[in-house]
Amino acid sequence: MTWAPQDEWQIRKVYESKVRKRLSDMLTKARVRGNKPSWIGEQAWSALLNYWDSEKFKERSSRNKINRSSARGGALHSTGRKSHLDIALALVSIIH
Repeated sequence: MTWAPQDEWQIRKVYESKVRKRLSDMLTKARVRGNKPSWIGEQAWSALLNYWDSEKFKERSSRNKINRSSARGGALHSTGRKSHLDIALALVSIIH
């Protein structure tokens, strides 16, 4: 498959976004299950376990959980990790 060179940045951005989401989902599943996937080395798994057990991670996780379920002000935060710029660009591409 080929595409126009001027579209390269947008294609790369979409690809990287999909990869980030997939990796995040895979790591979340590993964390919840407590099983090291075969594709993660021992050192990396140990570092992840330490990070997931840290206060920094627990505070962030708790705060994000509250944010996802918040209905304060009548608006539900539902854009996930998308920035306002990404949302605006997606809307512009739909219009054009």
